[in-house]
Amino acid sequence: MKRSLLLLLLACFLPSMCFAQQTVQYKLSGNYIAQFHGTEISAWHSILGGCSISGIPQFAEGGGSLYWDHVLYGTLTFNGTGVNGTLTSNNFDQAKSNATVKVTWSTDGKCTPKINDGYPIFDPPKSKSLTATYTINAADGTGTISTFRGLNAPFQTTGSWASCASGGTIYVIPNTMMIQATNPANAPYAPNVIVRAGIAEHANGVLLACP
Repeated sequence: MKRSLLLLLLACFLPSMCFAQQTVQYKLSGNYIAQFHGTEISAWHSILGGCSISGIPQFAEGGGSLYWDHVLYGTLTFNGTGVNGTLTSNNFDQAKSNATVKVTWSTDGKCTPKINDGYPIFDPPKSKSLTATYTINAADGTGTISTFRGLNAPFQTTGSWASCASGGTIYVIPNTMMIQATNPANAPYAPNVIVRAGIAEHANGVLLACP
């Protein structure tokens, strides 16, 4: 009996044989390189005059719409409770797009319009800062980023970039995050619909210490 107890105590000096007694805890830490996709619709429209019949101004309108792939890319930095980041995305210019609509009027006194519906104009990609909060289930690495540009963003993690043991706990830092952003449940249009989906990969910086 004494010999069995002695062997057990000796075995526990070897970390690999004592992990079963450790607690595993998932944490998000450091920088992640992220990219998201979602479909957007942008519309442009103008009402134009320039002709009159018997002193009464005449007007014609034109415009159009475009479905396009809204791509956001940048970095997300997790600090334990909050997340900061910078995301760059396409930048639809409403005013410039409206201005592409043209109307040419006939000169026969009938004011017959010939309408050019114009086209969408995008300015160079624009970067915006992001500040959000998040929660993570320490047991399985799932969680939610809240207030993600007005959206809720559930995520799940796969693999791990690094792990370390500290104070009886093995901290696991996920390598990959699969993120789906949804409209909030109280959204006035299309509540609970997934409007963005993307992936974030850890930048694999230097882990200076256990979290």
